Amino acid sequence: MGFPSDATHRRDWLRTAGAALCFTATAAVRLRADETFTKQLESFVQPLGAELGFASLHLESGERFAIRGGERFPMASVYKLPIALTVLDLVDRGELTLVKTVRILPSGLRIGLGTVTLAKLVGTEGYDFTIRQLLERTLEESDNATSDALLRLVGAPAVTARMAALGLEAIRVDRQESELLLDFVGVPSAEPAEGWTPAELRARYDAATPSQRTAALAAFLSDPRDTATPEAMLALLGRIHAGEALSAISTKRLLGHMSACKTGNRRLRGELPESVDFAHRTGTSDTTDGITGVTNDVGILTLPEGKGTLLLAAFLRRARGAMPEREAALARIGRLIFERYTND
Repeated sequence: MGFPSDATHRRDWLRTAGAALCFTATAAVRLRADETFTKQLESFVQPLGAELGFASLHLESGERFAIRGGERFPMASVYKLPIALTVLDLVDRGELTLVKTVRILPSGLRIGLGTVTLAKLVGTEGYDFTIRQLLERTLEESDNATSDALLRLVGAPAVTARMAALGLEAIRVDRQESELLLDFVGVPSAEPAEGWTPAELRARYDAATPSQRTAALAAFLSDPRDTATPEAMLALLGRIHAGEALSAISTKRLLGHMSACKTGNRRLRGELPESVDFAHRTGTSDTTDGITGVTNDVGILTLPEGKGTLLLAAFLRRARGAMPEREAALARIGRLIFERYTND
């Protein structure tokens, strides 16, 4: 924790984050050792017993903050952002098209957001979705089935490789949502060739014993798979914002879906003016023994009145408390960082 400001650390951060802060020529990165501000941020999550992973960068001033910025945190559905970016990169390269169709069968349905509406479309015979539709549902509705369809299409190794090609080795994608669900409670997660049905997933999930769930939570939080550091996620957002990760048209498409995200709007943007644009992606794990693995929100915040752009990455790990309490803590963090750059 803290903000080392020596030259060696600064060079190391720039290198491990993919030198992504070259996306602005307005100012050099300044690492801030503002203990009062740090304590304020952490005070919001202390009642939850949570560990805060946080990174922010104000592009115009170059001011950056980080708390546990180099630690790995499970991304949960935040990992849908690197998945979508990899798909759009293949579109840019001409290896995929947005009108290509992918059939989702009943065995490809998942538990979680979007399941009911997607199941109606899929029915008993399946439904052909274009890649454009899969991206929309994945990024805007955090649909687990469409995310898994995209991940099967490109392969998890390709997503991690794309992150590495951007200099972001600290971001990795390894498993489908269905595997993450079952691994979280400690039951066998290898998907059979014929796939899962939601009923089968639910039955396996519900079969986990209390002792299995307790042990699995600890394993989940120490597993490097499907994790990112706050600083690496900040660097990814920087590359997206600067148009360095995708073509101009794909960058616009990706940011448009992120701005239309329907999940987590009570998190970082929860106490901000409705008029403020926040292109973001959220992620939430399940809860065991009253402890939620992670509650996350990352995105690009456009400040009003020409006051610049903020890149934000916030991860709450091992938090106690209901969803409204966890989201309220993130909302207070969002308001504090917002006010830092908007209050005259």
